[in-house]
Amino acid sequence: MTSPRVFIGLFEIAGYYSSLHLGLEARGCRTTMVSLASHRFSYAEKPCGWTGRLIQWHFRRALQVSGHVWPQWMPPWLRRFTGWLAVWLAALRHDVFFFSCGLSFADGIVCRDMEPLRRLKRKVIFIFNGSDSRAPYCDRTGYFLENRITSAAALKELTRQKAARLSRVHELADLVIDYPLSGHFHTRRFINFIRLGIPTVVPSEDELPPPPGSMYPARPIHILHCPSDTGIKGSTEIHRVIDHLKAQGWNIEFIELRGVPNATVMECIKNSDLVIDQLYSDTPMAGLAREAAQFARPVIIAGYAWEELRDHLPPEEWPPAITCHPDRLEECVRDFLQQGPAAWQEAGLRGYRFIKDRWSAAQCAGRLLDALARPDECGIWVDPQSCRYVWGCGMHALETIESAQVMMRTKGEAGFCLYAKPELLAKTAALGSMDLMEAQPAAIPELSSFDAQTLSVVTSLVERNASLQVENATMTARLASLEAQAAAGAKIESVEAELAEAKAKLENFRAMIKRRDERIEKLEKKLGGKKGS
Repeated sequence: MTSPRVFIGLFEIAGYYSSLHLGLEARGCRTTMVSLASHRFSYAEKPCGWTGRLIQWHFRRALQVSGHVWPQWMPPWLRRFTGWLAVWLAALRHDVFFFSCGLSFADGIVCRDMEPLRRLKRKVIFIFNGSDSRAPYCDRTGYFLENRITSAAALKELTRQKAARLSRVHELADLVIDYPLSGHFHTRRFINFIRLGIPTVVPSEDELPPPPGSMYPARPIHILHCPSDTGIKGSTEIHRVIDHLKAQGWNIEFIELRGVPNATVMECIKNSDLVIDQLYSDTPMAGLAREAAQFARPVIIAGYAWEELRDHLPPEEWPPAITCHPDRLEECVRDFLQQGPAAWQEAGLRGYRFIKDRWSAAQCAGRLLDALARPDECGIWVDPQSCRYVWGCGMHALETIESAQVMMRTKGEAGFCLYAKPELLAKTAALGSMDLMEAQPAAIPELSSFDAQTLSVVTSLVERNASLQVENATMTARLASLEAQAAAGAKIESVEAELAEAKAKLENFRAMIKRRDERIEKLEKKLGGKKGS
């Protein structure tokens, strides 16, 4: 297929589709990009022509996006007519359709919406970007985006809906693209999202800002963190790590940006020495990390996924961000800072060269067009049976176990919707059956179901829980002692400061230990005694 006419819609995700649009145009494609909702971080929108504007006008109202509603004078038959007209015009004017988030026209995935495309034999590609396909019980971004998981029943229903949507997508699509560790519900093979690459507009080396560390030690080390949501990105723990490093004598200026336009983020990246992306990622280079690499800024990103991902990604295609386990973030940041500006600059350049050599918008678009034209020759397919990753994204492993426990206690193994993946089902159900408060890992019988990587995470969680309980007891005793001194009339400033610090630490410890059990109790109460239904 040479120079096809391409339609891209209907929602932007972190600048991915705008960059894909530019890459396809660089490959000679005539491209229309339609986004129904303005991105909350103000990624640039492209002109979409009169056909695109008609689609925006109709489907923004059909989906009630951004407050758009139908005019009161407009009868239902006219609404249906404008919808059919918009889809038919798009089908007549384009050869290939890229849909984001698993959503076709009218939030459909039903034959009615796709009929014009099927009749005219148009190519249909669905691209998933993570939380739009990842299992809800191991995806805290689903809690944030969907805002519907308020009970075990809601968790089960959202899981069922996602599994059904993925199954329907495979019936209708010519190609499906997704991240390999999010492939829980895929029923057929799909294209490896990370091997395809994330389309990026890369500046030339002459346009790069001064290298990281070039002004150190004349100024503090600028460390940037830009959470879309502080809970999902683990911002509280990142703050704690930075505060601890400052207390050890490191001259750090920590910049955190929330809810600002993407242009502001890009300017701050240029002035940073290090970017800390997130704490619970399942990819070594997502949106913010890729943007940092555009300007040769080193990135640290933590997660549980690195060993599992090596089965899906050759070493030469591994993005060169600095990865670590969530519990070892402080050690990772300290080791990196100790290496000095020369090492910071080299790490940043590795990321920049990787983006330039492998993930430029034109290169990614070329791989995508090749896969569409010659799918049987494409070597980046993922077998859905190879998905065995249980820790998900955006949440501490304890929270993942907590969600699995809720599902097992209320819905059983069927609630996970992993009917065709017995190995993944066994591992996920085992998470939901364990008690991490056991003193020894060997006391948990379900560990026999786990592979070495999952076992290592579980073991570390058991050990962490045990140490937290010990520290909790110590802090409780110390707090009682300080409160007694305060009650006796002690007004020593050091005692008052230590008392405040002890209270804050104790509150954190208690929250970490009790959070799982409290949420389970709350969800079970909502069920009204209907466990096992």
